[in-house]
Amino acid sequence: MSTTLVDLYTRYSERLAAHVADGLGMTGTDTDDVTQEVWLEVAQLSALPEPDQAWAILMGLADRVIDQGADYRQLEVPYGALADVPNPMREAEPARTLTEFHVEHGECSTRPSADIETYEHLVEGAHPAIAHAFHTDLVVVGRHAEADQVVVDLRTAEELEASKARTTKTHITPICETALAS
Repeated sequence: MSTTLVDLYTRYSERLAAHVADGLGMTGTDTDDVTQEVWLEVAQLSALPEPDQAWAILMGLADRVIDQGADYRQLEVPYGALADVPNPMREAEPARTLTEFHVEHGECSTRPSADIETYEHLVEGAHPAIAHAFHTDLVVVGRHAEADQVVVDLRTAEELEASKARTTKTHITPICETALAS
């Protein structure tokens, strides 16, 4: 049996609207606009999805539209602001020490420096999924990621200095002692 757009809409419209509302969270974006965009994309598909795959496809399309909307919201100029004026929400924060960061944000868990590259690889490009999972927008996720990167950068610098001190002590000292003994 062939599925029509009317069949899909009748069966999934309320469920899709609820999914979109959950995905948008408190972003201020109109659920109806996003839902309508999803249905427009479904109508433009070369073939409508089969009933057993329809919900998964609708959710995937909805998530993509929500993520694209979050990307556009980041580029929007707030009402009343001049387009060429820097946005204070996006300006870089001045460099801080790890202690100042902990006073402001609280102590963070320690991550070995060997895991930093793995961590950066895992979170690269994951901001839309994180924003969706926590029902927030990309700006908030970006701020948290930048704050976390400050901790990673500061810890990396501290670990590098500690590593240099250990290397100097364990490798150079025996060489000097051997040279002095001969």
